[in-house]
Amino acid sequence: MGEIKYLSEAEPVSMADAWFDMATSDHFWMIWRFERLKTMVRQKLIDFSSKKVFEIGCGSGTVLEQVSKNFGVNPDGCDLNDFALKKIKIKDQNIYCYNIYDQESTLENKYDIIILFDVIEHIEEDVNFVNSCLFHLKPGGKCIINVPAYMHLFSKYDKAVGHVRRYSKSMVTEKFSQINGDNLTMQYWGVTLYFLAIARKIMYLFTNKNIVSKGFEPPSKLFNSILSFLAKAENKLLRSPWIGSSLMFVFDKKN
Repeated sequence: MGEIKYLSEAEPVSMADAWFDMATSDHFWMIWRFERLKTMVRQKLIDFSSKKVFEIGCGSGTVLEQVSKNFGVNPDGCDLNDFALKKIKIKDQNIYCYNIYDQESTLENKYDIIILFDVIEHIEEDVNFVNSCLFHLKPGGKCIINVPAYMHLFSKYDKAVGHVRRYSKSMVTEKFSQINGDNLTMQYWGVTLYFLAIARKIMYLFTNKNIVSKGFEPPSKLFNSILSFLAKAENKLLRSPWIGSSLMFVFDKKN
């Protein structure tokens, strides 16, 4: 791993450390999420070519690895979780331990694309957080955000991994009026996962044991393979699913 650059002090974050051990690039959910990003690229909503990319809340670096491998760019990343940052294996990127509220001057308006994948659902003041992230984005640059969908799916699993809320398109639209952005596009994804999330919520009505591992880790390699296949099939067949367990949206920073 490359050297971590400490622009801020490491801090505890609202995210279970156990999740980072399971969230590898071959996990069906990580594949599913990235397939939706690739779908948005095919739809020309995002263009990674020759762009400077910054992932805020990069964790153990799975998305950094996926973006680098598939789009031919070397994204930078930051997080406050030292445990997760030390798991990053890639070497060519700038990896920061960094609190975005510190607004490091050398990072102001530096990036063409910012990625916020499954971060803002952990933040109480999510609108303020997003606007602080935009400090690092060039005017006219793209911000890509992924969040868990629908509060009616909120369960003990969400609490265990540190979620404050889940989102709908209407909630994002309401909050977006307070964000320094334009040209909002939203897409649900994970139609099959929506029904699995319902099953997970029901399951945890009757148990409090191993919530994070049982709620995220595939029960078998076969199960993981089947859902990985469904991930690729869904994102090829459904341009913009009408429902899903997650919601991805992209917008431009206002000039």
